[in-house]
Amino acid sequence: MLRGVRRFSPAIWLAAWMAAAAATSLPVGAYFGISDWVSFVVSGRAFERGLDPYAVPPSVARSLGRDIPRNYDRPNLNPPPTLLLFGPLSRAPARTTFHAVRVLGMLALALALYASRAFHNPIGLLVAAWVLVQPGTQTTLILGQIYGLLSLLLLAAWCLAERRHEGLAGAAIGALCTIKPNFLLLAAVLLFAQQWRIALAALATFAVANGAVLATAGGPSLYIAWFHAAAAQSSQWLIPGASLNTMLFAVGRPELFWPLGVALAAAAFVVCWVRKPPLGEAAWLGTALSTFVTPVGWVGYNLFLLPFVAPRASRPVVVCALLCFVPLWVDGFTPAQRVLLYSLGMLAMLAQAGHDAWHAAQPASWPLASSGLHPAPTAALVPRPWTARRRG
Repeated sequence: MLRGVRRFSPAIWLAAWMAAAAATSLPVGAYFGISDWVSFVVSGRAFERGLDPYAVPPSVARSLGRDIPRNYDRPNLNPPPTLLLFGPLSRAPARTTFHAVRVLGMLALALALYASRAFHNPIGLLVAAWVLVQPGTQTTLILGQIYGLLSLLLLAAWCLAERRHEGLAGAAIGALCTIKPNFLLLAAVLLFAQQWRIALAALATFAVANGAVLATAGGPSLYIAWFHAAAAQSSQWLIPGASLNTMLFAVGRPELFWPLGVALAAAAFVVCWVRKPPLGEAAWLGTALSTFVTPVGWVGYNLFLLPFVAPRASRPVVVCALLCFVPLWVDGFTPAQRVLLYSLGMLAMLAQAGHDAWHAAQPASWPLASSGLHPAPTAALVPRPWTARRRG
């Protein structure tokens, strides 16, 4: 009996996590009017009707359907290729797809936690609890964002790389770059780390996808409109932001973003070129860099770091970084203080990733090997690979 409970305890913890996520995130229908998902629906419908999807006034937005709330005022900042997805999805009722995306986001996060073996040891359970209450998860689910779903592309990339399918792994990263161009920094880091096949496959996928959109879905004017919309948002500090840009806005020095951003990226490239870290450490550094050094970065971007953070959760720097993400229901913080704390948490993650890349051990067999999901023989107190077979 006890052996059976131990065998299925990860599934039990997974079910409990899903129930807790549903209880804390689903009964928030009042947020539908200010959700980011509404902006995706509006831009998708505007795109299908030949309107500018990145400049839809509230009055025009309400004419696109009775299910568009009166208090809609959020622009869509996702690049033009995403309109090919939002267009067909916008044909369904906005509230229906809003709740569907949130449920799928919870499932994606649960899968990422299970793949990271977070339900197999006490430290992993603490990470799962942190994911449940931290602001990145809550804002992603409440506002109908797609970060949880997109994190599956990175998880798929590492699973494919484990099986030596470097080209397909790079294609998954390239698809993520197409939806979130800031992850081009991840592809660049892999390139400087001399992980040629994955990096070149990612860049080729990104180029082909955007070339197809340029040729068939509106041409350069669509990209110009998107660039102007994104530039307008990056010129102000955002809530709930968590990036270098929002941190500098919070302290009143936004003009330092490009000098510091270029310096951080150059430092990461030098580390990868000189030290040639294994793929796991290069991916950890590239993902941390992509989520922090971005003109428009949200606290939900920390979900992309989950596969790397889970096996490192006992390290002091990572613990401090996790504590920076104060839950939304904790009072006593001004908006600027929250933005500063969230951004410092992302910066701490980047610092730990840079340290790991510089001090990386011998090359590992697959991306997450040196990250703890596939521990080396000398590793201690880390979970076994989630794909490993159980020993009798």
